Amino acid sequence: MKKASIDIGSNSVLLLAMDKDTILIDESRITGLGKNIDDTKLFSDESMDATFSVLSEYKTLLADHQIRPEDVIITATEASRVVNNSGPFFKKIKEQLGFNIQLISGAGEAFYTAKGVLSGFEVKGSENFLIIDIGGASTELIKIDGNGNIIYDQSFPMGSVRCSDWILKGNVEDQLSKVINSIAKENYQCNKAIGVAGTIVSLAMILLEANHFSREEVDGYVLKLHALKSLWKEIEFFSPQELLSRFPILGKRSSSLLGGLVILMRVMEHLDQRELFISARGLRYGTLLAGKIDTKFGI
Repeated sequence: MKKASIDIGSNSVLLLAMDKDTILIDESRITGLGKNIDDTKLFSDESMDATFSVLSEYKTLLADHQIRPEDVIITATEASRVVNNSGPFFKKIKEQLGFNIQLISGAGEAFYTAKGVLSGFEVKGSENFLIIDIGGASTELIKIDGNGNIIYDQSFPMGSVRCSDWILKGNVEDQLSKVINSIAKENYQCNKAIGVAGTIVSLAMILLEANHFSREEVDGYVLKLHALKSLWKEIEFFSPQELLSRFPILGKRSSSLLGGLVILMRVMEHLDQRELFISARGLRYGTLLAGKIDTKFGI
């Protein structure tokens, strides 16, 4: 009954392994695959080396639980959809580590993220819910009904790593406004918003003044827009080193937190959401629960 999934994202590589309802492994590593992809359309050698090293580590962790590489569900998302060298890189991983990576569409990312989030939230009645998933290179907005069905979803080319690159270049307002203004507000009118993924969880831990990750504290925590704005005023001009010194729990995510924070504030303002419930579950939970990737979501 043991099973595992890996999410190769634009900023992090996430591993989840479970035995029935018991979590065996839950790991996250920052590798920054999405860094500078808008300029280069390539994964950097540094980020590929870091990702390969993490996957090697994960292979060892999985072996300790008698889980074979070929049995792990592994997805790759926006950064891998954008660059021109993901194919050869994934082939190397398959040949040397035995992991078979599946590149999925934005629709697939939304479907399995919603499945993961809803495994930890009760939905009912006529309520509509909005899921906001801020990744490293993209942000998924997913509207679901009280039966857990996806009503509308879309992937937007803005993420914590991408936006942090825009901040460094000084063109964040122009780039971000183009994407935000393309979001049709009428498609995402909802009673409740739920936030998922590393940036949003990290913001919750900062506001909780946590010194370590606690799933019990984070799941269901409510982020208030006014609290996010206050945090932004405090750290807007912090360097990654200053952020790490102020909030050690961030680790390598300190390099992309500001980009993710400004995206979240702008999206919440645009869609008139004043608060956001947090889910510590996401894509890797959804794919693990599904047991496989539907072929219609493959690329």
